[in-house]
Formats: sequence, structure tokens, C-alpha cells
Amino acid sequence: MKYQVAIAGFILFFIGFILASRAYDFVCGCTTPNPVNDLNPCYLCMNSQTYQNDIVIFQLIMIVSIFVVLYGFFSEFDYGVNK
Repeated sequence: MKYQVAIAGFILFFIGFILASRAYDFVCGCTTPNPVNDLNPCYLCMNSQTYQNDIVIFQLIMIVSIFVVLYGFFSEFDYGVNK
């Protein structure tokens, strides 16, 4: 039943990937990432520290989810210890 942990980790990775790839949409409210323009509010938001911190958090979610998947996958098997 530990495979459910691996499935949950995969879902967590997918959520982190979607959040990181679409962060400009829901963090800054921009429909598309804008080219360099110092006067554009979307560009200013994407260069802000809050946006950068959100990207780091979403990437950490993805990294942690990889370890959750590995734990769920490898804990499913008995390796001959204490059978």
C-alpha cells in the first residue's frame, strides 16, 4: 500500500510543476510573461523578490516530492530483512 505514497508524491510534483510554470499568471496576474519593459507592471512584478521567493518555494515542493516518490516506491519492497 506504500505505492499510494508514491502516487501522492507524483501528484505533489505535478502541482509544483504547474505552479512554477504558471506563477506569472496567478502571482502577478499577467496572462503571458512580458518582454523586457521597465514600465510594465507585469515585468516589475516578475522581477520582484516576492515572485522570486514563490518560484523557489514551488521548486522546493518539486524536490521534496521526488523524495516522497522514492520513499513510496522503495518502501513497497521487502529486501529480505526481518521477513
